[in-house]
Formats: sequence, structure tokens, C-alpha cells
Amino acid sequence: NNSNPQAAATYNKIIAEADRNLQNTNIEQPILERDPDNEGRNAQLSQIFRGQVSTIMNRGKNCAIAYVLTGDERYGNYAINVWMSISDWDVNGDTSYTSQDQVHREIALNGAISYDYLYDLMTAEQRQKLLNMVVTRTKVMEHLLSSLEKSPYDSHGWTAYGFIGIIALALYGDVP
Repeated sequence: NNSNPQAAATYNKIIAEADRNLQNTNIEQPILERDPDNEGRNAQLSQIFRGQVSTIMNRGKNCAIAYVLTGDERYGNYAINVWMSISDWDVNGDTSYTSQDQVHREIALNGAISYDYLYDLMTAEQRQKLLNMVVTRTKVMEHLLSSLEKSPYDSHGWTAYGFIGIIALALYGDVP
């Protein structure tokens, strides 16, 4: 429906991006490089890593949205493939909370949202695998909720708090 030009432009942008994503099959976990002699360089390397993970994650999220908008299973199946790969990533490795907290939180959040969007297309095994990954990552973040009493201005704690709320809504009824 072209009665709203802004909505039509947004829709077209999402679908065009999803079409580009379908051509990209690289969903291997990026490696967080470290320089033991240069802490400043490590901050740069961490941001590069975060960008690499976000690129993969956003391809899965974008195709999940395109699936919801169109019902086209090509988008949904691509998104499922991305999230199954991300679910295989070591939650205690480079994408762990202690290694890169922002990446860890974003994977949990976007995994939960994609779980909700793709629920009807996933098999029971795929749903369980994605759910297990999201729940495992979310449980790691729970410790931050009590830390806010000691550090009420901790932006990372408050971000985790908000993410956990959204995750809870996306998984409502599937996680006790």
C-alpha cells in the first residue's frame, strides 16, 4: 500500500536489504583480536569485533523482519540459519559478557526478538536451540540487576535491565 510514502520507503529499504542479505552466506563467528602490548589498540579491536558481530546479527534480524512483513520463507529460513549459527557460538568465548558485554547483550536481545518473529517457521529443535542460547546469555546478565544498588549510574547495568525486560516479553510463555 503506497498511501504512506514513508512507510513504503521503509518497507522497500527493508526488503532490498533482506534481498542483499540472502546473497551473503558468511556467518562464521568473528574472532576478537587482542594486542597484549597496546591497551588502546585493544579498544579499537573490540569495536571492530562488535561491528563484525553486529553485521551478522543484523542480517539475521533484518531477514526475520522481512519474513514477518512478507511471509516469504526465503527470508525466514535465512534468518533461522543465521541464528542457528550464532547459537553455536561459545557463550564463554569472544562473545561472552566478560569479553565484550555489549556484543553479549545484543546477541541475547536480538536473538529473543528473532525467536518471536520466526517462531512459526522454526522447528521445535530450532526453537529450543535459540531459546537455550538466549536464556543462557540472559542469565549471565542477571547479576547486573543487583549491582545497580551499589552503582546506580552504571549505564551497562541499566542497559542490561532494559534488554532483560524486552527479552522477557519476547519469550513470554516459553520461559518460566
